[in-house]
Amino acid sequence: MLKKSYIVKNHFKHYLKTITKNQSIIQIVCSPILFPFCAVYHLGGGLHRYFSGMYHQWEQNKSTNPNRLPVIVVGSLKSGGSGKTSLTVELTNKLLESGIRVAVIAYWISGYNRDKLYQKAGSSWQKTSDEAMLLKKHTGANVYVTRKRNKTIHFLSKTGEYDCIVSDDGFQDQSMRDAFHMVLLEGTKQSPFKPNLWDLLPLGRYRQTASALKYADIILSGPHLMTPSEEVSPAHNEVFPFQRTLEFPKDFDFSREWICFCALGNPENFVQNLVESGVRIKKVYTGRDHKKIPVKTLRLARVKYPGCGLLTTEKDCIKYSSEESLDFTVIKQKIHIPETLFLQIILQFKKKYGLYLESLPKGSNFEKFMLNEQLQKL
Repeated sequence: MLKKSYIVKNHFKHYLKTITKNQSIIQIVCSPILFPFCAVYHLGGGLHRYFSGMYHQWEQNKSTNPNRLPVIVVGSLKSGGSGKTSLTVELTNKLLESGIRVAVIAYWISGYNRDKLYQKAGSSWQKTSDEAMLLKKHTGANVYVTRKRNKTIHFLSKTGEYDCIVSDDGFQDQSMRDAFHMVLLEGTKQSPFKPNLWDLLPLGRYRQTASALKYADIILSGPHLMTPSEEVSPAHNEVFPFQRTLEFPKDFDFSREWICFCALGNPENFVQNLVESGVRIKKVYTGRDHKKIPVKTLRLARVKYPGCGLLTTEKDCIKYSSEESLDFTVIKQKIHIPETLFLQIILQFKKKYGLYLESLPKGSNFEKFMLNEQLQKL
């Protein structure tokens, strides 16, 4: 009884802390109304994942060819804005540099066609997604956008063209529950933020509570600024830090006032990072994630705030063509994976897929990579 009252008390404290962080009075007033929906969302999501997992397990058992390539899922408990795509880019490039043939999977958002299993990322973000275009641009790997991840993975496994598949998001997808799961959390390595019931949708921005972390193979927390001498080791309670930085153009004018526009899952983080970097923000325009802020809105902003420059993210830049005559500055966001962290990821990956790796023929790309001297020392 004492334990139960203690839990309720902690939940109530977390609730008060949550609503005081809200900037809108409407959100504070409506939060008691939204609480029951958080519980419904949590229960509904749990039931969906349970029955979906049972279905995919049954489907896999009846499959005549259950074997498939190793899959690395870069996921998050948050619905957006945690850095999954940036981390997927960095991880994919490191695997490609190591001689591993990688295919990338992204979620099909724009122009979805039910009759097609997948669509390769090409020249138009409207036919796939803005994230798929970024992945293709920065990795050069084949990027497959799909809403049927499991079937796409089985298809790619049969082609013989790849050694590994990296999925941008998919931690909640039960068809990939046997994959290697990397989960991103906000916060520092000492105290990563672990969401509670009150942080779930629709009140918060999270899809799952911290209880889901037991299914993660490795947990990353950040963004965290690391010093060159700092070592990444399992001594950090199996929570490893990652670093995210902003890359400004060489001629960027920090003395000028800027109009910032972005349509991200978590635009507040981007704006905060700009301010912390010394950027003078005059006005911020935000939109729904994966959507395009109207050109008319941006042109009116230029008229309303003369002398101010326009800046945005690389993800938003993809959505505008040169014919729209918008002169704006692009600020890139990059996640850095130190070599020690990359080796830790591969070490955990080896533990997960040990039997599969042992079954590979001699001279395979994975066998050559696993003979890495640094990896042998861990």
